Formats: sequence, structure tokens, C-alpha cells
Amino acid sequence: LEAAGAQVAAGTDGGADGTVDITVGVALRCNVLMDAPPFKSGEECTNGKQRTRRNRAANKLVREWQDAGYDCVAVQGSDELVYWHAECVQVAFSARVKVQCECGVCMGLHPRGRGVTCGQGHFVCVDCLLDYMRAAQAPDVPKGYVTDAGELMCPLKCGQDITLALMFGQVRADGDKGRVSAQMVSLYNHFHEMKVLPAAVDAEKRRLIAHFERIQQLKDRVEREAEGHRMHLIEDVLTLKCPRCGLAFTDFSGCFALSCHSANCRAAFCAWCLTDCGGDAHSHVATCVQGNRAFYGNFIDFEEHHRRRKRKKVIDVFSVIERDVARKLFELMVRELQDLGILATDLRL
Repeated sequence: LEAAGAQVAAGTDGGADGTVDITVGVALRCNVLMDAPPFKSGEECTNGKQRTRRNRAANKLVREWQDAGYDCVAVQGSDELVYWHAECVQVAFSARVKVQCECGVCMGLHPRGRGVTCGQGHFVCVDCLLDYMRAAQAPDVPKGYVTDAGELMCPLKCGQDITLALMFGQVRADGDKGRVSAQMVSLYNHFHEMKVLPAAVDAEKRRLIAHFERIQQLKDRVEREAEGHRMHLIEDVLTLKCPRCGLAFTDFSGCFALSCHSANCRAAFCAWCLTDCGGDAHSHVATCVQGNRAFYGNFIDFEEHHRRRKRKKVIDVFSVIERDVARKLFELMVRELQDLGILATDLRL
């Protein structure tokens, strides 16, 4: 035997349940060909004749090295050895082991594929990771949960980031991947909202105050009252808002059970009638008299419903104000009224 006792081990990466298949063998002959150029076969060639020529040349080169006494070749850039004769390696034993890791938060044992390991080697199970991400979205959360760039920090406070790419690379079960990715996207959205929302709210407050002061400075009574009604219609009728905190919203993803984006509110409300439903709007949506008894719909249905709703409310406002004020209000809002399909004849002006 030549170079008897040289060991060879191979294994499969652990699955979602943490099991790993390991096969250990012994190389009976191990004369290694080192630093050989790659044997370029024709597998990647689309031309049949060229593929045949390359395969013949590669096989001829392999036979020449075999005749020179080499049993295997070292793959460039790795520790892998490729043996040309199967009888050179004999299997010593095979085993299937289950690898579990201890969560640094709950101290429980979990399969490696049901958690994430940070750059410092700290393992956190999926359930603790989800709880940690939810805590990071709580109002007045202390520093140490999320970096300035919006990345989640390791719960063991080692300073390492736990990115979405890291989670996807380590979490194996499809169900866990779905839960982790959804919670991480929610955390990203929350982080960016908290950076942008306060400035947007302050800017909106300044705009409303300036507009209100301008109205107060108008000397003409009719124009002043018309501006007041215009402000009310635009802010409270034409702008869709959370019924609890008044935060405006424009996005609609298809589900008529909505949740407020404000971290200090999180009200659940109906996308049909905008009723505050407490913590969950699904039961109300299923019976809402303005809806179609379905939880999901398309943006066209949503937009058309609120166009009709806004149209009715605007006409109701015009019907109860003084005619001169209504005429002035019509002049001020002609573009918005056209978008709703409202003409002067509809308002009896």
C-alpha cells in the first residue's frame, strides 16, 4: 500500500432539523498531483464537435498523469482531492448526527437551521429573534437594538449586525424564513418611518398653521369663510387619515383591514368606512355595510369607493353653506371638484 492511512471525510450540510450525514473513508493510495492546470472538458461547449475534441483532450491528459503514477489531483483553491480510481478509497463508517445550538437568550437547545449565529458566534433561535425584532419596534425603545443604518444588532450586545442576508443564509425552514423576513421588513419600514415621519409631521403642522393665519388675515367675510371650508374639505374629506391619530395614508396593499403606520398609534381600522376597530379590523371588514364582505380587493375598487364617498361628503358640505360662500368655494376648488366629477350644476350654484 502506498501512503496508507491517509484519511478522507465528507459530509452534507445540516438541514432545518440540524441533521448532518458524515462519511469517513481511508485512502489506500494517495499520490497527489499538485498545482496542475484545470482539465478543461467540453461540457460547457454548445458545439458538438468542439465538445468532443475537448473531452478527448481532457481524458488523454488524465491518462498521462495516471500512467505517471498519480492517484488523485488536488482541486485548485480548496482542500478537496479528486480520485481517479474508486478502489483507492475505502469507506470506514457513515453516521448521521443531529447538531443543536444553545440560544444565548432563552438558553434552550435548537437545531442550527432554526436560528442565526452572529459574527461573534452568538446563536439566537428564531422565536427569540422574532421577539427581539418586535421589541425593537416598541415606542421609546432604548439604543442597542438597531444601528444608525437600520440593521438589527445582536441581542447579546456584542456589536455585530444581524442582516436579512445573514438570516436567509442560516435559517433553513421555509416557514421560519417567511416569519423572519416579514418581521425584518416590518422593522426596516418602522426604522425609516421613525427617521422621516417626525420631520414630515412638523412640516405639515407648519403648513397648516401658516394657512390658518393667512385665512385669518383675509378681510372679506365671504372669502374668509370659503377658505375655511376649503381647508376643512381638503384636510378632513379629501385626505384619507387614520381615524385615531389623524396620520394621512395613501398606500393600499390589497387588504381592507388596515393598520396605522405610526408607532405611537398602531390603530386597526377598516379601509371601507375608516372606522377605528381597536387592535384588529378583520371582523369588522367582514360585515362592513360599505364593503363587499371580502378582506382583499384591488386598488381600483378601493379608489372608486373613496371617490364616491368623497363626492357625497363634498356635495353635503356645499348644500348647507351660504350661496355666495359656496360660489367662492367652487372657484377655489375647481380642480379638486373636477377630479371628483362635480360640476356647478351638481351643487345648484
